[in-house]
Amino acid sequence: SSIEYLEFYGLKEVVEEAPAVVLPLYHFYAMEEIKQKSRLHYKQAVRIWKKMKTAAKKAGKMNFWEEYIASIRNQYKRLRALQEELEKGNLFI
Repeated sequence: SSIEYLEFYGLKEVVEEAPAVVLPLYHFYAMEEIKQKSRLHYKQAVRIWKKMKTAAKKAGKMNFWEEYIASIRNQYKRLRALQEELEKGNLFI
């Protein structure tokens, strides 16, 4: 299923009630997008990471978020299109 499907069936409510619980789920879906290796999928991954950032902020886990996004940036430093989309998405603090 897609992230949109999950949001339609209650993921937004889970984010409101227990935002820390959805962080691994967002990670999984973002990684699935990156595996597709196209700019369109990278843009979708950035959209998912924006939702993940919001959930991390609500959960009070901004230190985790900073370390997470830095590791993603380092891990995929050779994917120039992904790096560009990360910059456009303003995911860094």
